[in-house]
Amino acid sequence: MSQRHLRVLVVDDEDDTRDLLSMLLLNAGIECEVASTGAEALAKAQDDGFDVILLDLGLPDIDGWQVCRRLKDNPRTSAVRVVVLTGHAMTADRRRAVEAGCDTILLKPAEVSEILAALHP
Repeated sequence: MSQRHLRVLVVDDEDDTRDLLSMLLLNAGIECEVASTGAEALAKAQDDGFDVILLDLGLPDIDGWQVCRRLKDNPRTSAVRVVVLTGHAMTADRRRAVEAGCDTILLKPAEVSEILAALHP
């Protein structure tokens, strides 16, 4: 799958991070949408066919671990690749993300090349 055919949902509660990531993806020719809360991410994931969800763990309402678990437990979204991009660097946090079903974990700040590479299986 080439980058320009990917459809990515960027989920982060920080405006600057969302803006930066969406600009990065758009500049790479990747279609993207954004969400600032876990609830918004879950709603958008239901309505639109995303290939990848780039997910922060520290969200203000439904945390990223729970969002990931709900996505993976739902037959409509279980096949969507979840890439966690987080500042939660503790081993226990990463373990929880894997247990929730995330496909890849990247620590902030991640290199652009790392982020783009993680979007592909």
